[in-house]
Amino acid sequence: MERFHECYALVGAIDALAAGTGASTTDVIDARDAQEIVFVINVGTVAATGTVDFVVNTGTVTGTVTTSLTAITQLGASDDNKQVIVSVLADALPAGGRYVQGALTRGTANSNAAVNAYVKKAYRPGNEADLASVDEIVVVG
Repeated sequence: MERFHECYALVGAIDALAAGTGASTTDVIDARDAQEIVFVINVGTVAATGTVDFVVNTGTVTGTVTTSLTAITQLGASDDNKQVIVSVLADALPAGGRYVQGALTRGTANSNAAVNAYVKKAYRPGNEADLASVDEIVVVG
């Protein structure tokens, strides 16, 4: 049985914080050896007038990852403490769309939100491509 960390690499993140309005982006993800890219959005408290949006962008070079691929339904104050999972199969990327990036936008008021981006690698072990900030992998059993 393959374990999660053997199949998936943690390749992008937006740290949890209550930021002002505006966009934060994940690291640019190279999808060359990817089978699937998965974004997990965790929303804490969304202010009464606040909104949280998330879009996945793609591009042909790392500096121009600006073409919108998909977006979530906007989250608001009634969506406190919810999660959203966005799964993108590498086969669904447009021709030449080798690079992918997630963008989280907090609108109108402070909102707590975080994003982790994972890539299911075509070659194992996947965790060889983890971000340098991954401090530890704990395996039980």
